[in-house]
Amino acid sequence: MFLILVIAITLFSLLLNQYSFEYSGSVVKDFNARKALVDLDKIKNTVNENADKIPNFIKTVFGNENINIKLTTNEGTVVDLWVKTQNAKIVSLDYGELDNPTIIVYTSEDTLNRIAKSEKPTDELLYAMNSGEIRYETKTVTSGIRASIGKFLYKVIYKFK
Repeated sequence: MFLILVIAITLFSLLLNQYSFEYSGSVVKDFNARKALVDLDKIKNTVNENADKIPNFIKTVFGNENINIKLTTNEGTVVDLWVKTQNAKIVSLDYGELDNPTIIVYTSEDTLNRIAKSEKPTDELLYAMNSGEIRYETKTVTSGIRASIGKFLYKVIYKFK
């Protein structure tokens, strides 16, 4: 029984190390969601150039997925975007929807701007995910497992912040 407890604690600590929540600083400087929607290639290039700054838990959950994004503007209009990621980099990004996404993300223009302008964007991201300002649905078993682990860990960590 003691050995099982030691193994469980070791595995949990390894998972926590994988999900680093300590990043502070902007991934993208001077971000504005409204302006970003005008030049999707610029978003792709900027995110890919700064992929090393993205928190590990985001890379793990969203790093190898086909994602539909439902972004609600300040006026209430929903903008549909799709993103294909591989190894935590954006491979493709465009307007519209993928026929078979692995994840669907729902958020707002205000939420994205608030996270980007925060002095502690990881904390702000955790808050947005915990409060429901960023929601996501998984559509495959694999993305569901990764998301479940990520959701569990960020809820545990969020409680201690």
